Amino acid sequence: MSQVKIDSEDLEQLKSSVEVLTEQVEQLKDIIMDLRADFAAVVDDFTDLVPQAYNSYLEALKV
Repeated sequence: MSQVKIDSEDLEQLKSSVEVLTEQVEQLKDIIMDLRADFAAVVDDFTDLVPQAYNSYLEALKV
């Protein structure tokens, strides 16, 4: 195996980049969790509204 030499400046830049990427990954996780919650709310609303709309439709047909 060959070894790669990294000077301290490059190492510091690499550490900084990893820290930034780690923060961004955490932000993405939060965004995904928020989107999952929003999607679940939409599904709940949909499952509540569709039967109501269908019942209203059936009532309208009786007229």
